[in-house]
Amino acid sequence: SRAKDLQAEDGDSCNQPILLEVGAGDGRLSALLRDELRQLASVDAARRAPPPELTDGGFESALLSLSMVLEPDPDPDVAPLWDVRCADAVPGLHSPLFTLDASSPRTHPGVEMDMLDHAAAVQKHAPKLVLCSWMPGGEDWTSCWRSQESVREYVLIGVPDSGMCGNEWRTWGCGRGDDTLLSPAEQEGWERVDIHAVSRWQLCCLDRPSFEETGCSRCVSFRRVA
Repeated sequence: SRAKDLQAEDGDSCNQPILLEVGAGDGRLSALLRDELRQLASVDAARRAPPPELTDGGFESALLSLSMVLEPDPDPDVAPLWDVRCADAVPGLHSPLFTLDASSPRTHPGVEMDMLDHAAAVQKHAPKLVLCSWMPGGEDWTSCWRSQESVREYVLIGVPDSGMCGNEWRTWGCGRGDDTLLSPAEQEGWERVDIHAVSRWQLCCLDRPSFEETGCSRCVSFRRVA
């Protein structure tokens, strides 16, 4: 998994790498990621468990063990592959839960949200991976993340290669009319990896029936290589 890859890069197989979602809104994505990562860790733990003894009733035990490997219940005692954290300067601003009533909930149930902007959150948590869904148009947050020594990768969700999510040049390296120019990320020793396996499932209000493989919204990773 990518978590184990990042652990191996630093020669640290014990500590969980920190995944920080910034501009996290109500924290719904972080909550779902944390649950899914715990599920994956439970699957991994079930696969490494010793097989049941095939004595009387052993066949039924084996089937039960197999079903647990295929779809085990998330084990609260099993640590997720990532330590998932989230931050937003104005939590829940774009969430349907948002209200001007300060006493009303602005975060997804069970989410612990740091009320910090992206720069302060990255400095505080020193994550290995930064996640951002639909960065504000025209703004670039990524140069700040690349300057943080702990960050090995950042993942952007939204419309790529435009000023709709991030800044056309500073975030994506587009808009200069010269394909030979290295993007700011490339100049600083980062490589872009388009995550097609995730993008193919994304839906966006800008999608049209003419789109074949993927719609407008994509999932793109930038990884430190130098």
